[in-house]
Amino acid sequence: MTEGNIASRFLGFKDRLTLSVKGVASSVLASLNGDKEKSRSLEEDDTDAVVHLQVGLQLWPSVARDLRTELWLSCLHRAGPSVSRNELVDQFGLYLAMAISDEAANDIDKDLKRTFPNTRRFKTEEGQSSLRKVLRAYAAYDPEVSYCQGMNFVAGLLLMYMPTEGHAFAALVMLMEESGLRRFYGNTMALLQVQLWQLSKLMPTSLNRHLEACGVVPVYYASGWLMTAFSCDFPISFAARIMDAMMTDKCDFALLKVAATLLEHCEHKLRSLHHLEDILTYLKAEVPAWDEASLHAVLTSAFSKPWTPRQLRILHSTEGVETVAQAMGRVAGKNDANSLAGNARSRPVDPPHTRLDTQDSEDLVIISSTTDLPSSSGPVALSSAGRRGSPPDPPQLTSDDSADVRDSNAIADARLLVRGDSVGAGEGGI
Repeated sequence: MTEGNIASRFLGFKDRLTLSVKGVASSVLASLNGDKEKSRSLEEDDTDAVVHLQVGLQLWPSVARDLRTELWLSCLHRAGPSVSRNELVDQFGLYLAMAISDEAANDIDKDLKRTFPNTRRFKTEEGQSSLRKVLRAYAAYDPEVSYCQGMNFVAGLLLMYMPTEGHAFAALVMLMEESGLRRFYGNTMALLQVQLWQLSKLMPTSLNRHLEACGVVPVYYASGWLMTAFSCDFPISFAARIMDAMMTDKCDFALLKVAATLLEHCEHKLRSLHHLEDILTYLKAEVPAWDEASLHAVLTSAFSKPWTPRQLRILHSTEGVETVAQAMGRVAGKNDANSLAGNARSRPVDPPHTRLDTQDSEDLVIISSTTDLPSSSGPVALSSAGRRGSPPDPPQLTSDDSADVRDSNAIADARLLVRGDSVGAGEGGI
């Protein structure tokens, strides 16, 4: 594509967008605010004629579907710091022909039927074949990361709107390298770990205190949100609008912004829940099933409200940063200590001739300050059945020496990411 064609695409986009908005029938707008009691179809339609498009900080509701394609292509064709994105489109076939590891190939094949299984596109062999090609091409392009669960949903979402598999591949490379998404999937999952820690601090402090008292840490519910760009649990229209913001790079820390805003909107309900299972069911199943108007209201709030000064300090500070294992160990230790202290307070009064043994009081102090990591059995087992497929598993935690090294590396990478320093291919965060 020539520079003249690219410029023409940019100049004509806003005019086409304005005309499309004016030309959409009012009945389409009504669908956004339709009957809240109407049940959702089990088979989602990924080929809707109209979409709700996020252009910068502005929402364009109910515009022609092809305008999202135009927006994403315009982002793909803008000048980038790495290899020409147009060259990546042309080189798609080259990377597709390259060999990848048997492990990556098997993992990709296993995840194909788990990816958007309730959509018409990916129920077909043709749709699954397209997804396989994009993921295999990326695994060949970036053998260090190769393939990791979560990438299948991001690639699938791109395929829904990009005109060819080559364009979807180039867009995936752009998101991984230039938006920092790659750091979600590396050996230490550094970006995922630091953003899960940041999320615990970005939400209202009192809400985080309540969730931790119930044993809930962000890895249990938000790892799938971040690693799939919300496309596994949430409706396609919701995830695609987030992808608009990520592609245009007009919202700093877009995924975190949406996650934090969701939790703010859920705060009242979450405070009324006091069991881990109830909280996770609410966040993983009930919230994604909100009516479309409510979900898009969350996005409008997320993309229109700036970060607060307190939140900005969290996003650009490394003070107190924890790995997932450290956060889980801290919360578990604190709750065990509180439980033991509660039992001690309710213990019958000792007879006058006895007193509380010194060792008992020392145990209380030791337990309250413990930071032992969880055992090799890993986090609490969560259901792998997502609304439209299986979400990526939470990062697996072990207590062996190699895990300690990985945690140390993750903390080091996290500090670099927060400061904005280079941490290898794929800098910064999204």
